[in-house]
This record gives sequence, C-alpha cells and structure tokens, in this order.
Amino acid sequence: MQAHTRAIPLVMHQYIHRITQIVQDYRSRFPSDDEYLRYLPQQLARKDLHICNRKNFSGHLTASALLVDDARKSAFLIYHKFLQRWLQPGGHLDNMEDPVAGAVRECEEETGLKNLLLHPWHTDNENVPLDIDSHFIPNNPEKMEFSHFHHDFLYVFKLADDTETATEEAEKNALQIEEVTDCKWYHYDDLINEQCGKRLARAIKKLTD
Repeated sequence: MQAHTRAIPLVMHQYIHRITQIVQDYRSRFPSDDEYLRYLPQQLARKDLHICNRKNFSGHLTASALLVDDARKSAFLIYHKFLQRWLQPGGHLDNMEDPVAGAVRECEEETGLKNLLLHPWHTDNENVPLDIDSHFIPNNPEKMEFSHFHHDFLYVFKLADDTETATEEAEKNALQIEEVTDCKWYHYDDLINEQCGKRLARAIKKLTD
C-alpha cells in the first residue's frame, strides 16, 4: 500500500515533466508568445501536482480543438453557453491526460463529431500545440467555482469524413446542449479580423502563414 502511495506522486511528477517539455518546445517555436502564458511556467516550475484538478484555482490545464476545412478556409466554432462567446470546442483535462487526447475527447463530447485527424501543421512543427493561452475564467456560482485561469493547449484537426455531411449532423442534433447552444463555420478572414477574439486570430495566422 505504501509503495502504491509513493508511486502516484512519481507518475504525476513524470506528467508535469512531460507538460513542461511541451511548453518549453512551444516557447522555443513561438518566443513572442510568452505574454500569453501568464502563470503557467511558474506553476509548472513549482511542480503543482494538482494542475489537472478543476478545483485548483491557481489555474488548471485544458485543451481545445480547432477543427478546420482548408478547402473552405473555415474553422468550426461553437457558441459557449456560460462564456457567451464563439469558441473552438474544448474543456478540462482529466487527471494526467495527454493534451491532444483531451482536445479530441472534448470536441467529440461537445459536437458529436468523430474521426478527427491531427492536422499536418503539427507534423511540420514538431507536434507543438498551435497555441497555448492562459485566460481568465470568471467565478461560476452554479458550479461553486471561484475565478481562475485556464491554461489551454490548442491543437488543430481536420475530419476524416466528408466535412459538410458531418457538420450538418452536429448542427442538427449532436451538440452538448448543457454547454453549447449553436455551431457554425467561420471563414479564416473573419477570424483573422478578430470577429471571435484575438486568440483565434492569432491561431489562424499561425496556421496560414
């Protein structure tokens, strides 16, 4: 029993090391993005073993999926019920979950879309996230959550199936209505012009440069 108890922190330390390496690789690829990381490097440096716990109000890890159709030069966004904003699908990582796996899971849960493929951009950029962003989340009395930061790892995907057919199905009946009230495609130009905020504009610019 004692050996098992000791093993848990060891595994968590290995997980923190892996996340730290992802962040370091990202900072090397995008050195000008440090301003968007907020407290994430410091939180990782102090080996916060609860960084995946959504009740950790110092900040915790999330992942999101930017689903794109390169032919249509568009990205598939959802309208978030609580935040009242158009965003890419995403959410909290499970304990010690790989960020890519978390992004896929959250996208499937929120949209009902399946067969997501990691975009070739990641192969060309040594599998770093397209974007990492630490953003403020207001307090949510309904969930008894204080204000905090989400450290979000954004990855870009495409669909293996026919894009139009799959997304029509999501629009009709597959949205996770507890959190998502609508979905639609946004053209890259509209996103670059910050119609859905600075972060998505930054992400699309990286993808299309």
